[in-house]
Parts: sequence; structure tokens; C-alpha cells
Amino acid sequence: MPLSRGLIRPCDTTVSASLLYSTYLGGSGTGTKNGSPDEGHGIAVDPNFNVYVVGTTGSTDFPVTSGAFQITNKSGFPVTAFLARLDTTKTGTASEVYGTYLGGTGFEQGLAIALDSLQNAYVTGLTASSNFPVTVGAPQTVINGTENAYVSVLNPTGNALVFSTFWGGDAADIGSGITLDSASPPNIYLTGITTSHAPPFVTSGSAFQKTLKGAKNAFVAKFSPASSAGSVSLAPGSLSFGSQTVNTTSTAQTVTLTNGTSSALTINSTSITGTNAPDFAVSANTCPASTATLAAGANCTISVTFKPATTAAELATLTVTSSDSGSPHNVALSGTGTAAGTPDFTISLSPTSGVVTAGGSVTFTATVTSQSGFASAVSLTCSGAPLASTCLLSPASVTPAANATVTSSGTITTTRRGVAPPFAPFQPYSPLWIWSLLSLALAFSAAFIMARRTAKKLAWGFALITILVLAGCSGPPNRGSTGTPAGPATITVKGTSGTLSHSATFSLTVN
Repeated sequence: MPLSRGLIRPCDTTVSASLLYSTYLGGSGTGTKNGSPDEGHGIAVDPNFNVYVVGTTGSTDFPVTSGAFQITNKSGFPVTAFLARLDTTKTGTASEVYGTYLGGTGFEQGLAIALDSLQNAYVTGLTASSNFPVTVGAPQTVINGTENAYVSVLNPTGNALVFSTFWGGDAADIGSGITLDSASPPNIYLTGITTSHAPPFVTSGSAFQKTLKGAKNAFVAKFSPASSAGSVSLAPGSLSFGSQTVNTTSTAQTVTLTNGTSSALTINSTSITGTNAPDFAVSANTCPASTATLAAGANCTISVTFKPATTAAELATLTVTSSDSGSPHNVALSGTGTAAGTPDFTISLSPTSGVVTAGGSVTFTATVTSQSGFASAVSLTCSGAPLASTCLLSPASVTPAANATVTSSGTITTTRRGVAPPFAPFQPYSPLWIWSLLSLALAFSAAFIMARRTAKKLAWGFALITILVLAGCSGPPNRGSTGTPAGPATITVKGTSGTLSHSATFSLTVN
């Protein structure tokens, strides 16, 4: 039974505890592809510890990357091919350099892979799709028979084909192995299985065996750099910016120019033309100027932004002219301008809750987000802090750029609880208290003098002394516990800018 996910495991053969990296690679295997499995069939490694895997997937949610050559599973059959590049020195999603499907609306398998010195990936397998992606000038641009082998070369970023061709005859053919020689650019060597007769299966004049013997034979084919060079491509062929607020600039989108030929490419110009050309702009361009050239097999990128001036659908064309015979290369640009909303802002906290022991502090970040071009100062205040605590924001005023965010750091500081001493230190008494004490003492003295018996005099004397001692030793009442009391509190952070006001809350628990 095939595994339901691909698995990659590099090992260090010089030590006994050898596992260095291990990961699943695949999707859920569900949806329109009948739960077909994800299988890794070929693997290659470059000098920088990037792993390249080719295989077969039935998943509609295989982990493809944004901007990859093919981001959807087009196959109406159980499986199609995939190619992925992983950086084993990184972790999580950051380790996937690219992931792409490779196929048409029929059936594909990815079975073998090789790399050249530029990290172009050469893959082979089988396809039953008449619309499998091939490049202009390929040795075989249409499928023969029921299924053919294929050879496809993807550039180092996995977003464009350098070269792609069918290879097969009138029956069924499978490419199961591929390798390269040391030439620059390298020759491609392909092997596999065929049930096709010649013709239309192509054999060269010096072929070792020119006819099929039996029901099934192996085959070997060699493609020279001239026949596998492919062409210059600019992909994707269109950029759609969707809806964009009038007079605001969109996020940049990028196209890749790939020199799939065997010679250097001179780029003469890059321009945007069309009815709404002024509203589209080249924001970044890594392609060489006309005084320099783009090397064979290399690629460069051009980034475009959209800033609509009107509330309407807008169109333009990005055009690159070069020394290539297929020049110019065009990319269709489109977007729609929408009316601007009322400038405003929002405020949010992260985290939104915290627990602190009395005497400690807790921090949070307040984020102010501009909406509809808002770009004014926002004053921040903090309220609701419990007894014997403070809440401070730094800075207390922020100004976001239009349609951007800005942050302020919040700190809630509490006070440690303690117990006051049972007797307060001596404090001067008020005149009223002194006169009251003297009056009481005189009254007791008079009673003492008037007492006729010694026992009564002793009793009155003892009472007078007791009153004086208690009065001298008494002080303010016990003040009990101090510090921030235990329990929950809701802190409110409020942002104000003119007539606009928004707030967010932080749930604090004091232990």
C-alpha cells in the first residue's frame, strides 16, 4: 500500500545517531482527486543543503508557494506531478523555497530529478495530458499515443519553465531516470520504458537499436543544449490588482523574466503602455540595463504597483523588449479603482490579558491601524488600573502613515502588599486632647485628696496612673494591608484624534 504522504529524511552516515532532518510533504489527499496519495519518487541536493523532491500527488491542497509556476491541480484524474524545493537549514514553512504542481488536465507522475550548477531542476516522468506545459521550440510539442515521457526544466525559484518537452511514440512511454553531464550548459540524458514503435518514436541515425523488440523495451535519449535551450519567457502573463482605493498604492506584484536560451540576453527596454498606463508603475527591477546582459539560464524580476486615479476598471501592458527573436514580451495589467472611505483608525492590544503578582508588572503592545488614508496624530490614554498601580503608554501619542500601522508599548506596574506595624510611632497630640487629659487628671486628683481612707486613695491613685499610661502609649489604629489588592481588573486603552475615538481592553488579574 502506498504511503499517504511524502517523507524526507537526511542522515549523517558518520555517526550512529544520524537523523538530522525529517518532514512530511503533502496535502490531505481529499477533494476531487479521490483521496489519492502523495508520493515522493526522486530526490536531489544542491551544495547549499536544499533538497529537491519530485513526485506524484492527488491532493488539491498540496503545499504550493505563492508565485510558483503552477499553483492549482488541473488534473481530472487521480494524480498529477509535483516539484518542491526545501531548505533543510530552516524550520517550519520558512524551509519551503518553492512548491509547484506540474501537469495538465490528464494524468501525470513525477519520477526522477537532476540539478545543474545553477540549481535549475530537470525532472521526468509520464503524462497523459495533451495540454501538458511545453516550451516553444521543444523537440516534441504534442503528445503521441496514450501517454508519453516528458522532460521539464524549472528555474531556481520554481516560477517558470526554462524548457519542457514531450518524449514518446504511438503507445505508452515513461521517463524513469534523468542525469546531466559536465558541459555548460549540460547535456540531458533520459532513460525509461516504452511500448511505442518507431516511427513515430524517434531514434537517431547512429542508434544502437532502431526497433522495438517484444512488448516493452527500455530507451535512452540525449538532448543537447541547443535542442533543450527553450526560449525567453516573462511570467505570469497577467497581473490583476483587484479593487484598490483611489489615490492609494497597492502592494507590488512581480513577474519573472527567464532567459531559457543558451546565450546571453540583452534587455533593451521595460515600459508600461496603454490607456491607463500612468496609474501603473514599475516599483523594482532587477533586470540588467541595456549595457549589461542576462546570462543563459538566469532570470530577473520586475515589480509593478497600481495607484488608480479614478473609480473605474483600468488596463495597461507591461512590455519588455530584448535581443531575443520572440521580443517583445508582454504582461497584461488590470485593476479597479474604488471610492475612498472616511479616514479613520482602529486600535488593538496584544496580548489582551495578563496575570501578575502584586509588586510585578505586565506589558502589552497597542497597535493603531490607519484606514482609508488616515494619517493624523492619535493620543493614547490608559484607565482602569487597580488601587496602588499604574498604567503607562510609551509613546503616549503616535501618528500612523496612511494605510499603515504604528505601535506603542504599554506597562502596568503593581505594588507589593505588606502589613503596617500595630503601633504607629509617636506623634504630637492636639491641644484639645492635652486639655482633656489634664482635666481628667485634676478630677481624679481632687477625688484622691477628698478620699478619707487609705484604701480609697490607693484605688484612685492606681486609676489615675493607668489612664496616664494608656494615654501615653496609645496611637493611631492599625492601618492593615497596603499595596495592589488581589483580583481582576479591566484596563481600557483609548485612542483619540480630533472627533475620532476608539478603545480596546486588557484583562488584568492580580495575584
